[in-house]
Amino acid sequence: MLRFWLVCFGILFVLVQLWEWLQQLKLGLPVCIIGGIILAIASNWRRSFVTPTNEGVSKQ
Repeated sequence: MLRFWLVCFGILFVLVQLWEWLQQLKLGLPVCIIGGIILAIASNWRRSFVTPTNEGVSKQ
């Protein structure tokens, strides 16, 4: 049971440190826009392979 609490404490500590580091990170608007475009392309990557012969059917 002690090992469980130590692991939970370690994970929580790492998450808090990561959160503090991310709060100090300042990104400009162009970087956020480019990141959003990249995420949109990556999330719709499979849907982009639709041809006129199989419209509406995506490869899976």
